[in-house]
Amino acid sequence: MPTIDKKIIPFMFKVTTTPMRFKEFLAANKVYHDGMNIENNIHGFRLRLGRTYLVFISLWMVLLVLITAIFHSILAKIDCHALIIMTALITGGFFITFTMFKEYLIDRMAQQVIRKAWGRHLGLFDYDQKAKEVAHFYGEAVEKEIPIGDLQRFIFDKLSQDQ
Repeated sequence: MPTIDKKIIPFMFKVTTTPMRFKEFLAANKVYHDGMNIENNIHGFRLRLGRTYLVFISLWMVLLVLITAIFHSILAKIDCHALIIMTALITGGFFITFTMFKEYLIDRMAQQVIRKAWGRHLGLFDYDQKAKEVAHFYGEAVEKEIPIGDLQRFIFDKLSQDQ
């Protein structure tokens, strides 16, 4: 989905130019791969809510105009009470799908930020193969209370043992 990654996501997010530190990167990778709430737990980007509403409402308007154009003859004959119920269902659908849309965008942006930090900190290793292992190793380091100064060496040692 190059259009989403190149056009839509940069329009809806403000991204910091400062690179992620190693510990922040490991924590973000762990949160992402553990399936936790990433909206407030990964630093380095912020969702621009106004722009997100603008894009989402535009997509919904296109969808509603298409559906209305296709089913116009049927909708014209429906009782107004049924249309009121349909309107309530469509309104509920709007808010439910906005939440799903927002979470999808945040997930995509978090993945981009983590991949960028991966290239900076662990560029020698393949992200797709090693990301979950690194999340596991970071969790292990937190359990063992490894000091921040030794954290990078601990992760590299664990990754080197696997190869």
